[in-house]
Amino acid sequence: KIILSGSGFGSGTSNKAVFFGAAEGAILEVTDRLIEVRVPAGATFDAITFINTATGLKVQTPHPFLPSFDGTHPFSPANLTTQADFNA
Repeated sequence: KIILSGSGFGSGTSNKAVFFGAAEGAILEVTDRLIEVRVPAGATFDAITFINTATGLKVQTPHPFLPSFDGTHPFSPANLTTQADFNA
């Protein structure tokens, strides 16, 4: 999962969508300034897009999201890279 920070997200998970390229992530929690999202298996090297589905307004990250995993098995959270912050 990742946490997106910004402002004006509102509250609650309804009427909101987050995409990693063409794949939609599962929104876990929303505050006016933060959105916690589970990265979908089909995430691609592309911008992360937040859409308010009630108003049609959307915003994208200025840089593409790079899903990465070093291939070590079994999977361990210790294999993940550090947090990356984006200004929205």
